[in-house]
Amino acid sequence: MAEIRRRHWSPSLKAGLVMAGLLVLTAILAPIFLSSAADQLSGDVRQGPSAAHWLGTDQFGRDILARSLVATRLTLTMSLLATALSAAAGVFIGGIIWLAPRWLRETVLRIIDSTVAFPALILALVIAAILGPGSGSAIVAIGVAGIPSFARITSNMTASVVHRDYVTTARLLGVPAVRVFARHLLPNISGPLLVLVASSFALSLLEISSLSFVGLGVQSPEYDYGRLLNEGLPSIYNQPLQVVSPSLLLIYAGITAMLIGDGLATTIDPRFRRRTRRVAALPAPAPQAPAAPGALVEVDNLTVATREGTPLVKGISFTIDDGEIVGLVGESGSGKSMTAMALAGLLADGVTARASTMRLGDMDLTRRNPAKRLATEIGLVYQDPGTT
Repeated sequence: MAEIRRRHWSPSLKAGLVMAGLLVLTAILAPIFLSSAADQLSGDVRQGPSAAHWLGTDQFGRDILARSLVATRLTLTMSLLATALSAAAGVFIGGIIWLAPRWLRETVLRIIDSTVAFPALILALVIAAILGPGSGSAIVAIGVAGIPSFARITSNMTASVVHRDYVTTARLLGVPAVRVFARHLLPNISGPLLVLVASSFALSLLEISSLSFVGLGVQSPEYDYGRLLNEGLPSIYNQPLQVVSPSLLLIYAGITAMLIGDGLATTIDPRFRRRTRRVAALPAPAPQAPAAPGALVEVDNLTVATREGTPLVKGISFTIDDGEIVGLVGESGSGKSMTAMALAGLLADGVTARASTMRLGDMDLTRRNPAKRLATEIGLVYQDPGTT
């Protein structure tokens, strides 16, 4: 029997997405409704918690909770931009070097190894000090400092894929290196990279806030979590809530990112499967019932035979829903490839296919179809692409 398994989101991924949704809503709505309370100076300085100010006010009479919530937008935006810079540049460098000449690849790999030896935060501090204080400088510093780790991990994963037959064939056919990377390498390493992006975002939150805390990040009148911690440090003993609020939000955002990363890792893991559906292996002993109309692919009572009438596939029936993977299991010569070729309309001369139903979406595969639709909507990956 062949198994069709459908992946389901893990509980940690669901929890992380819910927490991320609340964080995004806060980033969108807080500056709209709370900017006045967060920025307006008043005479109610250093007030304790009250109905009007749940966490009290700072030395200028501004609402502490409102400032922390408003700071969420800038903190998340800067962290997202820094992570995007690290991921885009690091993934491109780590993947494309495997398509470059060997001398260039070895040189770049040694440079990556050297930069990875430096802690990312130390490297970011050096870059931020050179560029000068400011939110833009902090984004560039954190983004550039994160490139080596992305490049190193991408390079290691690409090394296990770049020598496969389909990549070699594409390169021999003269496909440009950037297109080989985008079409053949990146899709095969995208799963672990998603997990890395989530964990890198959590680190970017901490590093962005650290730069602002030491005065190399966000400058007044702007403020993020790190800037609020810097402002509240002198009052930490007589008004600790001024640092507790941004600290808790920073921890919340970090946990959210880590839950999403852990959830992605679990969901991508092929061992995490909850629902299993079974179909008959080739050859099928008897036709199955026709599929439901909503199936993406529907095959009912497919028979493939030679011109002389010798049967090659006998009455196979199956369905494929959107997102499903169907495995056809059988010994050599049982008709697995012949079934796929019949669906694609690529049977050899002298071989014919008949079926009660054989369709892909709204395309009836038992009839003659436009060559353009067949070429763009059905694809085959052969067992040996180098010689096919």
